[in-house]
Amino acid sequence: MNSPLFIQAGLTEIGWEDRVPPPAYDFVLAFAVLHHLPGESTVIQALQKIQWFLAPGGIFIFSVWQFLNSPRLRERIQDWSEIGLSASQVERGDYLLDWRQGGHGLRYVHHFDADELESLARRCGYICTGAYLSDGKGGNLSLYQTWKSEKGIV
Repeated sequence: MNSPLFIQAGLTEIGWEDRVPPPAYDFVLAFAVLHHLPGESTVIQALQKIQWFLAPGGIFIFSVWQFLNSPRLRERIQDWSEIGLSASQVERGDYLLDWRQGGHGLRYVHHFDADELESLARRCGYICTGAYLSDGKGGNLSLYQTWKSEKGIV
């Protein structure tokens, strides 16, 4: 029996997948990752690579931040002009947040809704098999989903 594999990788780095042994994993996990990947094409590329690593019928388990569910976090939304961009230069659902942990900082975040995730799943060859909200005081700051790879399923 093989031991579990953990690899830390920057999913936007070219060639990160070359550090991972050959595919056929039953599970791939990505908690609090996808919402920090800039641009739909980057997200799609990452989802396609993740699926390539899954065995037929393998499961991708992930979470995305639902910061718009928090009035406190909504107050941290900044105008794109803070970094020299305009709203027309970013995609729908993209936000810039003031991240005040220990000083001033800004954080890019994409807010995924259920419809957008369903569309991404279909386009990238997955079937959504489960979803639930959890985390935070209201139990709704993270959306967790499980997607089954359609690869090899007849």
